[in-house]
Amino acid sequence: MLLFSVFLSSCAATAHLQPNQLLLKGEPVFNRPEQVRIDTTARNPFDNFINFGTTTIDPGLLFSSVKTHPNRRMILPKTYLHFYNLGRTLQKYEYPPETLWKFFFPKNGLFDSIANFLVNTAGEPPVLVDTALMRQDAENLRTVYFSQGFWDAKIYPGIDTCRSQFNKGKARVVFSIEEGRAAIIDKVWKDITSDSIRKVIYKTLGESFLREGDAYNEDNLLAERNRITDVMRSNGFYTFNPRQVTYEVDKKPVEVFGTLPLNYAIQDYFPVSVTIRIKDTPPPYRVGRVTMLIEPAEYDPERDDFVQVITPALMSDSLRRAWGLNERMYSDSAKVTFNAYARVLEHMNLNFIESEITLKTGDMYSLAVERETQRRLQSLGIFKFVLLKHIVDEETGTINFVIQTVLLPRFQLKAGTEGFFKNDRVLKNNFAGVGGEIGYTNKMLFKGSEQLVISAKGSLSFPIRNDSISLLLDASATASLRIPRIVIPFLGRLESFQGNPNTALSLSFTRQQSVNFSRNAGSLDWTYNWFDLRLGPSASSSLSPYTITFIQSKLNPTFLRQIASIDNLALRALLLQDYKQRFSSVGRYKFTWSDYMSTRRKPTIFVQPLLEIGGNTPFLFDRFFRFDESWKDHQLSYILYGQFVKVACELKNYFPLTKKSEFVVRNYIGVADPWNFTPFVPFESRFYSGGTNSMRGWQSNTLGPGTYLPSQESESEDDINFLFAPGGEAIFETNLELRFDAYDWIELALFTDFGNVWFLPGSKINYPGANLSRESYLQLGIDGGVGIRFDFSFFVFRIDVARKIYSPAIQDFVTRARRDEMRSNIFQLNFGIGYPF
Repeated sequence: MLLFSVFLSSCAATAHLQPNQLLLKGEPVFNRPEQVRIDTTARNPFDNFINFGTTTIDPGLLFSSVKTHPNRRMILPKTYLHFYNLGRTLQKYEYPPETLWKFFFPKNGLFDSIANFLVNTAGEPPVLVDTALMRQDAENLRTVYFSQGFWDAKIYPGIDTCRSQFNKGKARVVFSIEEGRAAIIDKVWKDITSDSIRKVIYKTLGESFLREGDAYNEDNLLAERNRITDVMRSNGFYTFNPRQVTYEVDKKPVEVFGTLPLNYAIQDYFPVSVTIRIKDTPPPYRVGRVTMLIEPAEYDPERDDFVQVITPALMSDSLRRAWGLNERMYSDSAKVTFNAYARVLEHMNLNFIESEITLKTGDMYSLAVERETQRRLQSLGIFKFVLLKHIVDEETGTINFVIQTVLLPRFQLKAGTEGFFKNDRVLKNNFAGVGGEIGYTNKMLFKGSEQLVISAKGSLSFPIRNDSISLLLDASATASLRIPRIVIPFLGRLESFQGNPNTALSLSFTRQQSVNFSRNAGSLDWTYNWFDLRLGPSASSSLSPYTITFIQSKLNPTFLRQIASIDNLALRALLLQDYKQRFSSVGRYKFTWSDYMSTRRKPTIFVQPLLEIGGNTPFLFDRFFRFDESWKDHQLSYILYGQFVKVACELKNYFPLTKKSEFVVRNYIGVADPWNFTPFVPFESRFYSGGTNSMRGWQSNTLGPGTYLPSQESESEDDINFLFAPGGEAIFETNLELRFDAYDWIELALFTDFGNVWFLPGSKINYPGANLSRESYLQLGIDGGVGIRFDFSFFVFRIDVARKIYSPAIQDFVTRARRDEMRSNIFQLNFGIGYPF
């Protein structure tokens, strides 16, 4: 203890400071004497949780403009400074362990090496209060305020010494700010002499970054200059550049001022007028020749003799026969010239490639169209890169384009291992485990960038309950075909469909094997995916007209007796039905809107509503073809099916707190209702709660429904609720998680989850606590825990430890005394690849 106390005291933050030195404590504080309404200036509500002081401009802009920042932290404040001080202490003093080490190993400088490493590599010298640096920061802040419209701002740097004994030798830097009056835009004038330019600019006035009533902001001037440049280039003015846009800003007499500031936090202001001057530029250009160069992934000197030039003007029947190009591969109406080797042309449909090129000869040049061409070609997934080069012909007023590309390898093999597979949509496996995958890809199956993927994977999961470990084996094989356009049976392709569409067909087989049961599932999935261009690049849709699945299960006698021992007749019938042969037919539409980019820079949102309708196709077959005696028994002969409607929505919000932390909120709500003659929603379409991406205090799928508790008569540790719970027809989940960086590649998280699943009030499953009611909000499971994430750039490995806080099964807070009554562990360990949400 004495040795530990010596080391602890030597690691104090101010241990090695000189008498006149002050250690910088915390980030600088920005204050202004006048009180303002801070809630109107914060870009997101969580900015108000941080003590930024009171300022009318973005505090993040102020922090980024100063160089005065304290020592870095890892987990505790000033972690790297403590490493440095510990190293200095080891260099200065010699403690008994070092003396003993030198006695036995006099030539081994282990302690000296450790000390030098802590001082020079792992540690960070103390950051001292520097008055010269403070004056430089004050000038930077004055520049920032001037760029934000506060032209007369005054910055006074000061030092706030910490008078408490605990903070002796430390000080905080405070910048007192007199903002002065703010410049408010009263009028925006446009000085444009060219009629053609004036027509283009006035069509997009509503998109301007300069609005009357806004505070003068140099960032908005730059954004408006770039916007005007993009508008001009998208309307044929190829040579237009940002330098042709200039500004003139003048103060206006107060008596003519008639505009109020849009930012209510600004109390004192004066008017300014902004004049935008746009110089004349040459007339609009048109698109000339379009040539595409396609190079193979690897050059083969024995096969690549010469480059073939496929051009519309020189195409003849003899050349078609010699090059093997029929009308379907390169039509007479084609206008794009292709340069490629013969072995490249053998596997490419040039008509399809031309349909992805939005640059058309004779059209007015547009920067937006040029970018769309590059985006569409790159998104095909068959090119390493796509470069567009321009050749300007000033005499004819045209721009010739050369599109240079290099193909990716046509065939690809991959193999690897994973620590966790994602949720199985059909068989609902969400357990942690290990596994492997092998796959084969053909990227140009039918010469039009159709992508065929054949893969097989297997995983071994380890469900843990109390002191027993079970094994759950998953094996699956999948063959999927992705066609980069909309294909409708009997109608063919929709070539005019916008939004980077694709059609995906997938055929898969999955097998699950455990000591209690085996289950096989075969599935056929037919899906359309596209971006909703009217809503921007953040919106996408997915439509699955048919997802057909056949499921077959086999139970061992012990597992079957466990189901038969359940007291509730309706629940027993439900679980027996879940393990019978079944046929599932589902139509699904899913819309996604997400501006997910960097969640540490701005608030981000993810919204995904879902609509499913199932069972209509088998019911129509059963109704009109009479597969058995009754078409009201929801089964084709002995194969069950179910009709239902399912609606769900997932909402995720990411709120940045600082540059190294964020607060994440996830909400998930859904309802599934059987209809017609179907008593229960099929198990593959019900809702389940619990697992690594859900309620992390419960194991996969084991929470609920409502206050459901497994039968006490079951003697097996692997009871029916442990492996596959009944699930429910309604779900509500909320997850709260605070994420913050602890080290360069280590992230910590504090989280809590609450939610549950229920059956609907009119369901055939009807016993106390299992059905949704007005009191269901009292039946929410609650857990909390901590997590650590290792961010290796190409993937994130996470470990979450969660503890149950409130369990609906016992309708009480969870204690160790009630563990056996709850029939599950209090703590749950979760592993995963990637973030939980």
